[in-house]
Amino acid sequence: MTDRERVLATFAGEPIDRVCWQPRLEHWYNYHRKLGSLPERYAGMELFDVYDDLGCSVRYAGRR
Repeated sequence: MTDRERVLATFAGEPIDRVCWQPRLEHWYNYHRKLGSLPERYAGMELFDVYDDLGCSVRYAGRR
C-alpha cells in the first residue's frame, strides 16, 4: 500500500498493512532553516525532500 492508500483506508475503516508515519516537521524545519542549524544532510533540501528522505507521509496542517 502507498501512504495515500493507507490514509484513505484508515478513514474508510478498512484494514491497512502498517501504520502510516506522519510526523509534523514544518515547525522544526522552518525554525532550524531560519537559524541555519538544519543537520548538514538536510541543509540544501526543501521540506518535502526531507519527508521523502525519512520515508514518511506528509501531514498537512491546512493553511489558508
